[in-house]
Amino acid sequence: MSEGYEVYAITDACGDVSVEAHERAVQRMVHSGVKPITSTQYLLELQRDWARQDTYKAVTDLMKKHGGAYGIGIQYAHKMFSH
Repeated sequence: MSEGYEVYAITDACGDVSVEAHERAVQRMVHSGVKPITSTQYLLELQRDWARQDTYKAVTDLMKKHGGAYGIGIQYAHKMFSH
């Protein structure tokens, strides 16, 4: 940040000794200008557009495996539109 970069912290990819300690650490980062983001948000921002076929399969495969409810939604959509 001191060099002019926007800084994002992927808050669900880091932790602390307790939920309280994690929340206070994130709160300190936010107060200093860091923008919190989740791993899913980060991945989807890298993908940017589902028309980007060169990365579509890798991203959707990753989300199906590790994306929780979002991954389940992708599986459902693929099944509904594959017929």
